[in-house]
Amino acid sequence: MRMTSDGAVIIAETMDLYRTVNRAHLEYQRSNRERGKMSGELKIRVRFEKYATKWFDHLIASKEEMKEILRGTGWKVKQFIDSDDSQYIGVIGKENYVTKYDIKRGLEQLGLRNGDVVIVHSSLSSFGFVEGGAETVISALLETVGKEGTVVMPTYSANRRKVRRTGKEKQLGVTWKYDVLPYDPKQTPCWTGIIAETFRKANDAIRSLNPTHSIAAMGPKAKEIIDARGGSADEGFKKVLELDGYVLLIGVGLGVCSAMHLAEERVQLPEHISRKLQPPLELLEKYGRNMGWPKWDIGFEPYPDFARMENPCKEHGIMKIAKIGKSEVKLLRLRELIDLCAEYLKRTPDVFYHP
Repeated sequence: MRMTSDGAVIIAETMDLYRTVNRAHLEYQRSNRERGKMSGELKIRVRFEKYATKWFDHLIASKEEMKEILRGTGWKVKQFIDSDDSQYIGVIGKENYVTKYDIKRGLEQLGLRNGDVVIVHSSLSSFGFVEGGAETVISALLETVGKEGTVVMPTYSANRRKVRRTGKEKQLGVTWKYDVLPYDPKQTPCWTGIIAETFRKANDAIRSLNPTHSIAAMGPKAKEIIDARGGSADEGFKKVLELDGYVLLIGVGLGVCSAMHLAEERVQLPEHISRKLQPPLELLEKYGRNMGWPKWDIGFEPYPDFARMENPCKEHGIMKIAKIGKSEVKLLRLRELIDLCAEYLKRTPDVFYHP
């Protein structure tokens, strides 16, 4: 039987019974434990004039006991509100119902701080249900890094029309082919998720002019990052690297982390791989040195499998992980990520550039 909505909240007022030196209270707690009860179990009734309730059970619980009682129920303590004495309030909500407080607390647990610069890749649905949707996530991010911090998101443009590859193009290694349509940084939607789409529409957000691989940013470093050498994502990410920024992955893995391409620039790949990365002469003659860009967006194999860096990052301790709602959220310092990825590309390049 359903008794509460998805966003239901329970306000539990109680007290930490262990914060006492009263000998009678301590003896009562000991007696309860000896009888297999919790220390704060009471049996009480309420009287008013000639009226009285039946006897009923009442529990006084510490914060740790409250969390333990809720374990496995689908509910959890969202917040504790303290008083000047032993009394406190527990704000209890459903585990998969995520609030801005939950997101901010998770980001702070990861180590994201006031003044940080962070690139965000995200999946809103990974959280479960978020109160307020994408706007809540964005607000939590901005409040966590504060007025001195800057948030950056890839806003790769959806101004593309898929074009069928010819049989010959498939043989030559073309993996995708799009006709690039006119681009307006204010109007053109992105395909990098609802959080990024909502972010780029914000009044304080600025978006780069790259017609296919734009980024958007908010904060004091936003213009510096957006304007980096033509406004491409890679150039913006280089600026974040210079600023000793971070990468935040919300419910997604390193396979979508575009900034990892910076590691490729540091490595001299073996000839058998570099040959694969160079488009054949026939394609270059047809589309030119930039493979038709910006008129065309053409993919050419092989694409590096950066998801392979997940375990090395964990093993080297550079990936911090927190659970927010149902989402696994990861934070990495960009410099450490690129250094480690470059090292692995040098050591085992074939792992990343498999067919």
